[in-house]
Amino acid sequence: MARRRTSGNLFVGLVVGGLILIGALLFLRDRGLLHLPQSQPKPPAQRAEDLAKKYPGAEVFSGPETIPNPDKKKSEPVPALAPLPPVPTPTTQKALPLPPMVGPPKPPMGKEVRRAESIPTEKPRDTVEMAGWQALLDRLNFSCGTIDGHFAKRSRRAITQFQINRSLATTGELDIETRLNLGKPGDAYTDYILTADDLSHVIPKPKGFLAMSKVPVLDYHDPWEMLAEKTHSTPFFIKEINPSITNLIAGTQLTLPNLEGTRKLPPVSRIVIMLSETTLLAFDANNKVVACFPCSIAANKNKVPNQALTVINIAPNPDYTFDPKVLIDVATKEGITNKLVLPPGPNNPVGTAWIGLSLQGYGIHGTPEPEDISRTGSHGCFRLANWNATKLVNAVRPGVPVEVVP
Repeated sequence: MARRRTSGNLFVGLVVGGLILIGALLFLRDRGLLHLPQSQPKPPAQRAEDLAKKYPGAEVFSGPETIPNPDKKKSEPVPALAPLPPVPTPTTQKALPLPPMVGPPKPPMGKEVRRAESIPTEKPRDTVEMAGWQALLDRLNFSCGTIDGHFAKRSRRAITQFQINRSLATTGELDIETRLNLGKPGDAYTDYILTADDLSHVIPKPKGFLAMSKVPVLDYHDPWEMLAEKTHSTPFFIKEINPSITNLIAGTQLTLPNLEGTRKLPPVSRIVIMLSETTLLAFDANNKVVACFPCSIAANKNKVPNQALTVINIAPNPDYTFDPKVLIDVATKEGITNKLVLPPGPNNPVGTAWIGLSLQGYGIHGTPEPEDISRTGSHGCFRLANWNATKLVNAVRPGVPVEVVP
């Protein structure tokens, strides 16, 4: 038992002493006081031979005998690389058509377009609505003659000339583009209160030229005529839109066509009278139509001028000289032998305006009967409604050419 214990103690002492020795050697080496011998690596050929003996039948690559220095440049030329084989051209296949895409239907044309104003979608359905569009045309100097709600030749001609002025399709109809260019006729009518001054312009109608020459002014013959002239309308239409009114006195409130905002004509540089359409056109300095007025021409075609004409004088609100040598039938019937001077006024034979032409005795003038314009013939002159003749006389000057065309 004592011997076994002695052997164990000896073994423990050897292990502890060995550990102490190893620690001392490592300490001395880290301090640079001891250099331990290092084993030299075998050459690559020797290592390959050893591996071949250890693993018989294996393929072993020995590599170079010496390790090359990467910093040392080689003097041998670099061998050229072998050319790459050509790349085969891929064959293209015809693309198959894609199936149609299925999605929500496209919105109708114009649905997503914002307009400056809402579109008037329907044409006029009655005379009152049609008269509203006539009022808008009249404000722009494309006159239908009278604002009466009747869509006939005079209205179609005014619409056509308006379409030409605005570079629209010339349909002669109140189509959607024309209505958009005219605007909405929501203010085509206005309330009006009859005044005492209005009624002061109503006088009894003189009977004959001799009686006409003795009154101070050839004014209106009844209040309905006065209101119709004021609104470029007809007495019948004024009564139609005011059915409850039968007696016109000061203070009476009426609904009338609204002509507020009527455009003033620019200076007119040329006038063309179209005989086949009984229409007068006025052109501005840029040769653009700025006015279209219905016009009456000579009932006797032999009295229609067939020569170039010019304006030689103008007279707003003129008087009228009755010459018995010219109006022989009337003079004979009334027994008039001397010239008479008739005062101015809307019921003067030449109305409220006179534009004298270079052909003796001929002119463009107004009329006391605007409803007959372009429907009946004249004695030779060119007649306009008073309101249109007044517009024109304020826009022309002597020297403006006047053409009379078929």
